[in-house]
Amino acid sequence: MKCLILAGGKGERLWPLSRANYPKQFIQVRRNHSSFQDTVARNIPFCDEFIIVTSIEYRFIIADQMRAFQGISYRCVYEETPRRTNASVVLSTMMLQPSEYVFVVSSDLLIEADNGYRDAILKAKKSASQGNISIFAIPEDESDFSSKYGYISGLNDDKSEMRYIEKPADRSLLGSDIYRNLGMMLFRAGDLLNEVSRIDGDLFAAYKNSFSKRKFDSGNLILSKDMLEPLPAVSVEHFVLENTDRLSAVVSGFSWNELTDLEDLALVSDNDLGISVMSESDRSIVINDSADRAVVVNGVEDVIVVNTEDAVYVGKRGDSSSVKGVLFDNPVIRPFVQKGVTSYRQWGFFTVLESDDTHYIRRVTVRPGRTIYSHSHGNRTENWVVLSGKSHIVMNGEKSVREAPFSLIVPENTEHQISNIGDTDLEFIEVTYGEGLLLEENLPRTSKDIGEATLGVSNEQVIKLRPAFKDYLWGGSRLRTEYKMKCDYDNIAEAWILSAHPDGQSTVASGKHAGLFLSQYIDTVGKDVLGWKCSHLEDFPLLIKLIDAAQDLSVQVHPDDDYAMANESQYGKNEMWYVIDCEEGSGLYVGFNKDVTEEELRSKIADGTVTEILNFVPTHPGDVFFIPAGTVHAIGKGNLILEVQQSSTCTYRLYDFDRKDKFGNCRELHIDKAMAVIDMKRYVPFESESGGNTVCRCKYFESLIYDISKDAPETIIRDESRFESLVVIKGTCTVSAGDSEVVLEAGECAFLNAGDSSVVLSGDCKVMLCRV
Repeated sequence: MKCLILAGGKGERLWPLSRANYPKQFIQVRRNHSSFQDTVARNIPFCDEFIIVTSIEYRFIIADQMRAFQGISYRCVYEETPRRTNASVVLSTMMLQPSEYVFVVSSDLLIEADNGYRDAILKAKKSASQGNISIFAIPEDESDFSSKYGYISGLNDDKSEMRYIEKPADRSLLGSDIYRNLGMMLFRAGDLLNEVSRIDGDLFAAYKNSFSKRKFDSGNLILSKDMLEPLPAVSVEHFVLENTDRLSAVVSGFSWNELTDLEDLALVSDNDLGISVMSESDRSIVINDSADRAVVVNGVEDVIVVNTEDAVYVGKRGDSSSVKGVLFDNPVIRPFVQKGVTSYRQWGFFTVLESDDTHYIRRVTVRPGRTIYSHSHGNRTENWVVLSGKSHIVMNGEKSVREAPFSLIVPENTEHQISNIGDTDLEFIEVTYGEGLLLEENLPRTSKDIGEATLGVSNEQVIKLRPAFKDYLWGGSRLRTEYKMKCDYDNIAEAWILSAHPDGQSTVASGKHAGLFLSQYIDTVGKDVLGWKCSHLEDFPLLIKLIDAAQDLSVQVHPDDDYAMANESQYGKNEMWYVIDCEEGSGLYVGFNKDVTEEELRSKIADGTVTEILNFVPTHPGDVFFIPAGTVHAIGKGNLILEVQQSSTCTYRLYDFDRKDKFGNCRELHIDKAMAVIDMKRYVPFESESGGNTVCRCKYFESLIYDISKDAPETIIRDESRFESLVVIKGTCTVSAGDSEVVLEAGECAFLNAGDSSVVLSGDCKVMLCRV
């Protein structure tokens, strides 16, 4: 199950603790952690991945707060402009497989994750398995009714009159017994998207159009202003919950709090940093967020006082929600609304201790493995006093490694760079002086991080990977039953066992980087692990998958590099198939059995007879096929196949046997695009280079098969030109490289960093080695 965390917001509700550049879900609330971190922690037992929807302005805060967790996988959906939660949920869900369970939660909730929480999730998941959209609710007393919540009525009878109203203005709009919505939803991705389409087909088409323009950055989805601005700003509660006929509510008994104002925070927070004293001040609240300042409240009642390093709020208790209007009505306060004294960057964060237009002093924290990339400043000089950590410093091209404590001077117009090569934070006090200082200019907002290998950090030579899964409707159950792959999809059509493609990434499953997606691993350790042959490639070059074809796949074609890069912004797709197993009578459709014209092909597609002009080739275990781009093909039912391909999802369907999904929808065809790339000539099998252990060699990849016995280990000689991957076809294989060792079962894959150390394969097994 995927946990979709909504973590947007503007930072105004809990001012001055929250700011526009640091909204309420990120402030420390309980025992030095935020409600966002609390949301992640309580859902780890239920979810295998976290998808965090947030403003692109908060990307560095997310990265910093996620450092508290290890071994979990997460990716982000960055919004360049807010469009409320319906667009956030729908566009994020479009990334997922229809069978995927999705648990949507808000990051500003504080919940006790006890047995009641667990039981409610399990009930909601069971209901979602029946096609429902499950929400969580608690009974609401008449005295607690508030128009800031959504409500469900009609739960106490046969539920035929159940209805949902988001933030009703008046209690009379609801029935006799009402339940408060707790701001969480659980559904299967396909069910949610089908409901959106049913409710408003035109809007769903607009969502699909926007999603087709998506861009990725290191596996994170970027929702640009151009994608979002044409979409209506509507909440998922108003659009889906008020209109769906698939609503299901789980009445819950766990402790629940939402941080909507300072009074809510005071009820749950135990994170005061400074000293607070109250005398004869009944029903008053003090929140002191400054460790260096004391707050004394004397002789006043029903007030709330919030103290921070740079701003103080004093107001009537119960009225803090109105502070938003005060802030907007007084432009003089706007700088304090926008940001506090601490700002986050890709490499860490800094806190301003003192500043004016001639100098500033701040405390800078660089996280382990991060770098403030090479830059220089004119008209100012920096003095650093390094308090803690181990650093790698480059000053005008001269490199040095230094451990705290030490100090140094960075003269004006001097190229300088500092990296944290230790296991703890690198902290220094920076004193900068000069003319015309602009605080935002002195450190780069983004940096091209140097990989760990470049900084001298040692890493495993071989890592085990965990696959991403696809639930295409033609898939079967063999990957689950025979390969013991854990996935709760209706069926498992494909397992992407080596993939850095944003549509489905493999995850590191061993070593100190466990939990990272493959692209994140490469960014962290450095692109050198791919070898010099990949140094000029923008994207990871290979994708390896296991395919279980319980039914025929669609008749399809893939474009070559020229067409794909010009029209799809990704590589073309040449692929190789290795038949692991097949049923009697199984085969493949590969190429035309005669020369055809576009008119004839379109006619055959229209009348459902396109397979009549395709070659049908019977399959046997151990068969190898190379399918060049432009070749029409289809994998026939009953085949279990290991596919090695370029890292691309460019697939143009011509014919899909008139199949429909469980919602009655046909899959999209791409006939016009297919016509632009198809080789219309009679198919001539491509003879790839082979011999010895090599079963396929083309300009994109090379695949080799090894049969290994426990009495005769295989040693693979490697070099620094390229990475390699290893897939176990049957048996158990122990892979040893340098000081690294992993054990792979059938269907599992390992990634081997480029390097000159040999690899030893041992065990009773058959394996495929792939490399560029």
